[in-house]
Amino acid sequence: MKNYEILKMNASLLQLLSKNGVSVNDVNYLDVFDEFMEMKKQGLKVRYIALTLADKYGMTDRSIFKIVKRMSQESSL
Repeated sequence: MKNYEILKMNASLLQLLSKNGVSVNDVNYLDVFDEFMEMKKQGLKVRYIALTLADKYGMTDRSIFKIVKRMSQESSL
């Protein structure tokens, strides 16, 4: 399958993502966000969660906070 065909099949979804400032690279951080939210639901402190996930994924705690902020933003449809 060619890149054009992938873009054509998913054009409306990609346009919606673009309109809302969502990067397709954010798909790489879905697991990070899921784990963050699960740990938060367990009542763990946000700072502890960020440090734990940063260590697990080889990132900085600041990067974790940025990911969580981006993923938590409301989208306009």
